[in-house]
Formats: sequence, C-alpha cells, structure tokens
Amino acid sequence: TQYNAPQQVQYKFAAGDHIVNITCVNRLNSFTNETFLHSFDPVTDFRVNIRYKCSEEEGWKPGIERDEVLVFPSNCVINVTAYDQFGSNVSYRFNFGEKDGDTHTGQYASHKYLLTDEERQKTFVISVEAFNRISSEKFVRKQVAVYQRVAGLKVNDNTPGMMKQVHTFDIETEIEGFEKCIQIDYGDGEREIHGYQSSCPDHSDFTGKAVPASIGKTITQVTHTYKEPGKYQVIVWVTNLVTTS
Repeated sequence: TQYNAPQQVQYKFAAGDHIVNITCVNRLNSFTNETFLHSFDPVTDFRVNIRYKCSEEEGWKPGIERDEVLVFPSNCVINVTAYDQFGSNVSYRFNFGEKDGDTHTGQYASHKYLLTDEERQKTFVISVEAFNRISSEKFVRKQVAVYQRVAGLKVNDNTPGMMKQVHTFDIETEIEGFEKCIQIDYGDGEREIHGYQSSCPDHSDFTGKAVPASIGKTITQVTHTYKEPGKYQVIVWVTNLVTTS
C-alpha cells in the first residue's frame, strides 16, 4: 500500500455496546484510538396482540374477528402488546383512534372505549408503530368495532288468564346492545330466533322460523300458541357478539 494511505476493514457486530480499539504501529512507536459504538438489529418481525377484559375477576380474552374487524365490548380495558423478535432497542407508539398516541419504550398500552347507553356501536382504528435508530418505521393498523353490551333482561307474560293457549311475551332489555339476537325456547319443543341470527352463538337446533324482531326498540313482543294444556318452562337468551343475558 501507499504510504499514509487510508486503511479500511469490515466487521459485523452483534447488537449491543462495543468498544473498538484501533492501533497503528511502526518501527518507532504506536498509537491507539478507542471508539465506543452501539449496534442495533433492525425491526424485522413486528407483531401486535390485542385482547380485552371487563373486570379484574375475568381473564384476558382475544377480540372477536368479524369480516376482518376486531369486535370488543364497550367500557372494557383493551390491551395492545407489540413486540419484535429480532429488533433491538425498539420503541413503540400507540394510537387508539381517539387522540394522539403516546410514545412508549415498553411493549404495551391500554385503553378503554366508552359508549353511552344510547350509543350502540362505534368504529376506531388502532395504529401501532415500531422503530429504532436504524430501521425504517413500520406500522400495524387494525380496525376495531366497539359494541354496546346487552344488559337488564326482563321477560313478562302479558297473557290475561294463565289457562289461555295463546300467550304474549314482552322481552325487555334496559340496555339494547348492538345487533342483538333473541332465542326463545317455549318449552313445548318449538324454538324461535328473532333479530340478528349471526349474533346468536348457536341456532342449529332452533327449528322455528326466524321472525324479524323490533330492532331499535327496548321491548320485543312475541306470541306463541300452545297446542296442549300443561306447564311449560320458557327460556329466553338475548345475545350479541360480546354478551349473553
């Protein structure tokens, strides 16, 4: 090489802190330069896990997938955990679609979507960004729908005279919920489905014809005719994707 020509070497460092010593030597003396550097692994395997729980007694549950949208009940804590298996010193920024997100050096953030009793459903977009000093920013966006839960179920038999064969039942919910489904077992072998059948957990054994419910009203009224005198146990389930009463 030429005298005083620049010298270059290449070395691949693992992620972490390193001290590099470079020593120049000739026949008369030597000189050492010490350099500190920090090596990063880029963000390459960025993933997000979203779950929820509605009380301290409950365990964490995954969101409900529906048409590529995650569905959660209202007024419950939603936890988002972000992680990258290979990246080093990764920071995360979370945005829950209601206000600007905060930058977290940790891997998770929690949020609670609140709906009033009159609000049935709202849609938000959760955005998560992962980055470090050397990697390009990467985003994961997930659309979520928050459903109002069904609550306060009451069933009344408004038939005058209990010996009548034709009975009229009032099914009332104090909080209507969103896209609710009503399943009724009249106790005589006949069953009916009212409302949004897709919100029912299982209706394969409900042989009765699906009857449109008064969606949007607090009270749904149904009528049933008993063919034989007797005592019957009537069971009513009111559900949507996030709750059952």
